[in-house]
Amino acid sequence: MIGGGAGGSVGSVLGGGDGFVARQSELSFLSARLEEARSGRLTAVMITGEQGVGKTTLVRRFLARLGSDTRALVSGGDEAESSLAFAAVTQLLSGVDEPLIEPSLATSEGSAEDPLRVGAVLVALAGQLLTECATVVIVLDDVHWADAASQQALAFALRRLRTDSVLCVMAMPTVPAVPLTDGLRRFLAERGEPLRLGGLSPTELRELSGLLSDDPMSSHAATRIFELTGGNPLHARALLEELPSGALDNDTAPLPAPRSFALVVLGRLAQCPPEGRALTTAAAVLGRSCRLTDAAVIAGVEAPLAALEQAVTSSLLIEEITPMEHRIAFAHPLVRSAIYHDLGPAQRSALHLRAAELAHDDQVGLRHRIAATMVPDSELAAEVTRAAESLAVEGRWAAAGNLMVDAARLSPDRAARERMFVDATDFLLYAGELARAARQIDQAGHIEDPARRNYIAGRLTLVQGDFKDATAFLRDAWDAVNPVADPTFARTVAELTALTLSFQGLNHEAAMWGFRAMDVPDTPAVRPWQLIDILISALLGSGQFARARDLAATVREPYPSQRDGLFGRAYVLLMSDSLQEAREAFTVAATAYRQHGSVGYALGALAFLSDVEYRLGAWDDAVLHAELATSIAIDAEQHWMVPLCHSVAAAPLAGRNLAAATELLKTVDDPAWPKNDSAQGLAGIARARLAHAAGNAEGVEASLSIFTTMTTMASAEPAWAQWRPMYAEALAALGRPDEADECLRPLEESAAFHNHRSSLVACAWARAAVEIARRRPAAAEEAYREGLVSAEDQPIPFERALLEFGYGQFLRRAGRRGEAATVLESAQLRLEALGAKPYLIRCDRELAACGRAPARRREPQPVESLTPQEQTVTSLVCSGMSNREIAAELVLSVKTIEYHLGNIYAKLGVRSRTQLAAVLRST
Repeated sequence: MIGGGAGGSVGSVLGGGDGFVARQSELSFLSARLEEARSGRLTAVMITGEQGVGKTTLVRRFLARLGSDTRALVSGGDEAESSLAFAAVTQLLSGVDEPLIEPSLATSEGSAEDPLRVGAVLVALAGQLLTECATVVIVLDDVHWADAASQQALAFALRRLRTDSVLCVMAMPTVPAVPLTDGLRRFLAERGEPLRLGGLSPTELRELSGLLSDDPMSSHAATRIFELTGGNPLHARALLEELPSGALDNDTAPLPAPRSFALVVLGRLAQCPPEGRALTTAAAVLGRSCRLTDAAVIAGVEAPLAALEQAVTSSLLIEEITPMEHRIAFAHPLVRSAIYHDLGPAQRSALHLRAAELAHDDQVGLRHRIAATMVPDSELAAEVTRAAESLAVEGRWAAAGNLMVDAARLSPDRAARERMFVDATDFLLYAGELARAARQIDQAGHIEDPARRNYIAGRLTLVQGDFKDATAFLRDAWDAVNPVADPTFARTVAELTALTLSFQGLNHEAAMWGFRAMDVPDTPAVRPWQLIDILISALLGSGQFARARDLAATVREPYPSQRDGLFGRAYVLLMSDSLQEAREAFTVAATAYRQHGSVGYALGALAFLSDVEYRLGAWDDAVLHAELATSIAIDAEQHWMVPLCHSVAAAPLAGRNLAAATELLKTVDDPAWPKNDSAQGLAGIARARLAHAAGNAEGVEASLSIFTTMTTMASAEPAWAQWRPMYAEALAALGRPDEADECLRPLEESAAFHNHRSSLVACAWARAAVEIARRRPAAAEEAYREGLVSAEDQPIPFERALLEFGYGQFLRRAGRRGEAATVLESAQLRLEALGAKPYLIRCDRELAACGRAPARRREPQPVESLTPQEQTVTSLVCSGMSNREIAAELVLSVKTIEYHLGNIYAKLGVRSRTQLAAVLRST
């Protein structure tokens, strides 16, 4: 019982364990309605959704969260008891202490009672329970099966509890088998709030699979299950339990329906007359929806309307009449799947061949011929290969990978099959489908070609974050490849080797491999070549600025077959201190790579865009793009990129909100993320940001000391070495100025050589800290003044604020309070504009010590309680965009947008887009 509450045990009434995932917005909605009820206002909620979508599970989880000040009365409807008067009310009262109810209602004698009198008893019971608790929750699951007498009694009672702290939660299917009584239906129309429960998103289905197995399904498998089941947890769970994980990724045929569901459908199909059965079977081969005339021709049905009527009567097909044509469809994708998988191989092949002859589109016809072919066919394999390569050129990597797998299956030659299979796996990795690619490699068995065997092992190891082993595999692949006979593959191996080396900070060697790849003759643009990007990064990392700039100058604006170099061009601008131009260039790169390129480079461009926006003081945009990059990296299984995304996200979060940054850093140690040197260094920078914001020199030193043991990652080039000023300042504060000087000097020299003014500003406040620790105040003040000169006209508000804060603190301690206050007030204005609360608090303290009162600040607005992602969704909603348009803009699922909107509505206390727009206008 809930909180020692009344009513039957929740477990006995609503069932046992659930494997609950997601539904946070729905739980928030129910919690908000509970708070309304607590204020002394009857609140009613009707939860609807298809069978198996999780209505009962949601109610059970909500009840489990109730506190001891809430009492629950729970009833679960049962078709077998729907004709038994007051069965539902008796279940509600089954756990109530005897003195609280009339004896007849706890026994079978209740069948003779008047619904109004029973309703009065419910009113009295609620009143008595409310003397012992704050709120009463009444739950009726499957309320449509509740007997009519109980529904009447409940409607009578609820109308008389309008000013009581009562929440009534009911649940039933979207289309119930029997209607509610008139009284209860009218009450819900007047006072009930609907809660429509949809299916789980693909991401949530992956979470569900993780609860059921130690081997969670891939993103691709989750999408397939979502498309088949609509995210229905009951059907999804049945498939996860019935099918091996490998079958979920296999695109050669539709996923089967769960056995229990299929038996019901096939029973209806067997009872359907022959012509209706033939039409339905043909439609199953054509897909979820098709033209009636096409299905009739393939089925050989002469009277299609009569056949359709038979199928509709059997609840197999439905009509879809459009202005252009008469179409038919399956009521649910699971119906189509059950029928398709019941076909024998010969019948299925014959129907697909007829469909191919009838197809009005070459790609559709090709897919039918692939499905119809059960034996190797070299001509068809070559045709499918060409189609896959065309899709790859367009950047449609997942579709290209699927077709290339089909080509490999159809090829009679083993060497050709291996080439096609490796290409297919490569395409899937470009699409970000790591788990599926890894599972495909495991299922394929031994690859005889040593070059491709080592290449694909290195490719997979790279995206798993093990750069050293990846490099070893790729070197072995290079030793086995013949650049003359196989130039495209040779260039691919050399380019990827350069990439793995650059990730380890081995930039000179990376550049060497990059030029080796460039020496290979021009090759077809099937893969998303990133050679110029890799070369520019390696050249910049190894100090070869002139060569990097020359190479960047060859890069043109993106078009479908030319995207290589966009990241590198933006990187050159960043290293040249042209921050505004770098922001624009990274935006172009991120957009181009997200549309057509590799998901890895799209993530890199987004992460660096966030970093540039942080430097420019555009912290809202920096957080948004960092969160977007993180979500894409996780959804696309690009775990090797997550440390970079976390590191750039930590910078603005630490500067604004220590609690939010602390929560983010909890995820940095997740065992799912790589633990290579690069990841460890990025994690150290993220932790140092938080410690720096908290004024914790020991924490900064502990976080960044890792760089003293990683010589290849401890670059002194500007834009690579922003950790050095933080580390030097911390060492100075801890009384270790010589070590601080040793850390800072390489960056100072490099920044001065390249006239990298933003780095010179950062070096200035760190250098001043070193000189203060050496008790050389004149040298410290000179560093501050030189930093202010370097900061002139530079769009780096945070670095300048740190410089001014340090200088003001220095002046105050030197007894020059008037000068100090002037400098500190300038820092205060910049920090206020950034919303840099942790730093602003310290600045206020320094100003108070100068005798200046802190500036009065406005009260936080309701919208500021939203997360950056929620604020972005809010602004897009208020601009008039639909959920689908917002999802496309932010590269998120529609379900994720709905989830954010649920949280936004709950936080702001609104229920519609119109109300949301009004709140935004008022703030």
